[in-house]
Amino acid sequence: MTVSPHSLSFTASLVNCLLSNPPTQQLTVQNTGAGSLDWQATPQDSTYLTIIPNTGHLDPGQQGTISVSLICQQVAVLTTDPITFTSNGGGTVVVNVSITLS
Repeated sequence: MTVSPHSLSFTASLVNCLLSNPPTQQLTVQNTGAGSLDWQATPQDSTYLTIIPNTGHLDPGQQGTISVSLICQQVAVLTTDPITFTSNGGGTVVVNVSITLS
């Protein structure tokens, strides 16, 4: 399993962020193995990061797109929150999400 990109960054002014959440960003999960892949994505803090879908199934060679959204009203001004991807193959991938509100 691979996940790309390896990190995401949300940067916005605090005022604008409180009025409207920043645009959703995308991650791609790919099954690089020979068997079927069942994966799950878990943010460290789900109160301000939304992942859709947060689980999935991929056949060998397939890939899927995940949307990651920030809920500004719930987040600290400066933080990094990892999203951990686990799979039935035993692999773990971590994507760090950097959040900066100024």
